[in-house]
Amino acid sequence: MLLRARVPFTLDGEAVVCGPDGIAIFDALHRRGTVSEAMLYVFELLELDGEDLRALPPSDRKKRLVRLLGRRRIGIVLSPHTDEDAAAICGCAVGTIKSRVNRARSKLSALLYVDGAEDFGPDETVRAVIGGSGG
Repeated sequence: MLLRARVPFTLDGEAVVCGPDGIAIFDALHRRGTVSEAMLYVFELLELDGEDLRALPPSDRKKRLVRLLGRRRIGIVLSPHTDEDAAAICGCAVGTIKSRVNRARSKLSALLYVDGAEDFGPDETVRAVIGGSGG
């Protein structure tokens, strides 16, 4: 994977394997061996070179993400969607979308037997995102 960055960064994304029809095949990620056809769908840039970017407007984070990834995105798909897009599609407030995402993150942590953000080591940005205190 070729990226422009020579500094540490934290992305929010999801690994996905799609079939020929473009529909995600969830079981494909659980196959034994190497999954070479997986793509990383990146939603946003959370941290860059130690700077927590979550307080910035989504449009600013998206611009920085595009610059970080550059033109060569081997194995990476930049998702154009935002919380604002989801709110418009669902016909609700952006705060509702963020609340539901936070609730889902909490449920996922419980399913993964995560007791707290401290289970994720010293990286403060990752701990804050997993702990649900981020935006």
